[in-house]
Amino acid sequence: MPRPPGLVNRQFAAQRPNQLWLADLTYVRTWQGWVYFAFVLDAYSRRSVG
Repeated sequence: MPRPPGLVNRQFAAQRPNQLWLADLTYVRTWQGWVYFAFVLDAYSRRSVG
């Protein structure tokens, strides 16, 4: 699936694994309350590493 274009012109490209990691935090409302998700991505492989 193609990635959407970057709208803020940030350079999140890595030339090798473990060169650049990205982190994010998000939340989802459920019937029981809020669930929080935090994750770390390797910019090279675009896979979750934590």
